[in-house]
Amino acid sequence: MIIYGNVALGIGIIVLSLATSMYLLIIVALIVGAGDAAFSSSQGALLSELSSTEKRTAAFSLNSLMQNGAWAGGGFVIYLVSPLTQFGVSTLDAHLFLYVALGIATIASTVFFLGIYESKGRVNKERRENMTSKTKDVLTKYTLSNVGIAVGAGLFIPLMSQWFNYKFQVPDTTSGPVLGLSSGLLALSALLAPALGRRMGMINAMVITMLASTAFMVMIPFAGSFGLSAAFFIFRSLLMNVSGPLSTSLIMGIIPSNQRGVASGITSIFFRMPNSFSTYPGSILLKEGRYSLPFEIAAFLYIVSIISFYIWFRRVKIPEDSPSDVATAIH
Repeated sequence: MIIYGNVALGIGIIVLSLATSMYLLIIVALIVGAGDAAFSSSQGALLSELSSTEKRTAAFSLNSLMQNGAWAGGGFVIYLVSPLTQFGVSTLDAHLFLYVALGIATIASTVFFLGIYESKGRVNKERRENMTSKTKDVLTKYTLSNVGIAVGAGLFIPLMSQWFNYKFQVPDTTSGPVLGLSSGLLALSALLAPALGRRMGMINAMVITMLASTAFMVMIPFAGSFGLSAAFFIFRSLLMNVSGPLSTSLIMGIIPSNQRGVASGITSIFFRMPNSFSTYPGSILLKEGRYSLPFEIAAFLYIVSIISFYIWFRRVKIPEDSPSDVATAIH
């Protein structure tokens, strides 16, 4: 599924950058969505299977580091547009070229997955066994506690470049590298997750970093300058990203190994769908000039989600403990 999903993503990026028909764009968008779902829902289960219990959190932290490192590089790609225009290429064609190159690179990266083998026994067992009531209960609480985070993040994160432009009249040539720098620092912050999890306890580390992140998020729209607002956004992202690997490691440790693939798919769906849907109302608020409201709504949703998560999971043991003991502790 990872291979199929990655190839679908690469092809979709190329077609989306070149297509002019709205119907074709919708069809390809559905294909890209399916590919992204196949990739994201499978990688968590596979990474959990291939890493030892003791190294699970470190493995997810490294995965987060690599992903955010790639995002950081993407933020600086905007600087390639100007050199391309020096060769007589229009700005539009320069952007299209970069998108096509990204699609080709995505497809080419599939070669790295060809040498990875998962246990056929686990796959067959997962197909045969239905999800237990304990697993369903854990997933229900986990997904519900994440919905508010997903909706809140969708209100402003995909729109930050436009938000900086509307609020401070800063072009994407300036905000893009800043967002890229943010992703680069996110990559490094992911390395703090294992140490914080051991020192503070996994649940406490997640709750404290998410609450601190929310505080910085609320300050973003009230900053008096682009630099200060960008700094608040970077600190917000740094703290929130520390909890990401811990959260993924936690749920993969709680869920029995033969049910992680399904669990990963469910958690991915219930995060990505509300996250994508909330971007539209966020853009409406942005166009209406209500620059602080998306952050205020997001902060409220974050706090509700964090409190719910703590209430439901405060007695849960870390993933290094027995999955059955962890599931029992939730009840």
